[in-house]
Amino acid sequence: MKDEENDLSTFVFLDIKYIELSIGYTYLFSGKEKLTGTGYADFSYDYDDMKINYFDMAAMAKFPIKLGRTITLFPLLGINYKLNLVCEDDGTDVKASLSSDEKKSLNQLWIKGGIGMDININKIFIRPSMTMGYRFKTKQIKNSISALEDMGASAKYTALGFDFSVGVGYTF
Repeated sequence: MKDEENDLSTFVFLDIKYIELSIGYTYLFSGKEKLTGTGYADFSYDYDDMKINYFDMAAMAKFPIKLGRTITLFPLLGINYKLNLVCEDDGTDVKASLSSDEKKSLNQLWIKGGIGMDININKIFIRPSMTMGYRFKTKQIKNSISALEDMGASAKYTALGFDFSVGVGYTF
């Protein structure tokens, strides 16, 4: 099973030199889930027609590298939790027909790494960043893989995501 997601995020964050804590809103703009393996036919599902939004919380370690007076570049590594707010398919609320466990499986826990940059304008700074992440398996995904293996098929899971986010901060 392979799951790729691309999203756009807006954040409010607290920067403590080597740590960035953030909360925000994430809008998934494209993605694809593909199930491949041996012992069953391949299956693919495209998220492009769905509306999926998250409340986003992250803690990232960073190592700032000053590139002049106004630019700071930094590598990022940390965790990200996405709490699903909206999941609609062609205007229909998908969550309305899901069990409690299935609704929980819409939430996501990621480990991410990437790069960010601060562009300082007096006390205000703009922070674009790009990360790539791996999403951990939910109970639902583990059960799906187990069911396939019980039928004699082999299945693997990979969920990768690429994020581009822009934040605005204030230096105290």
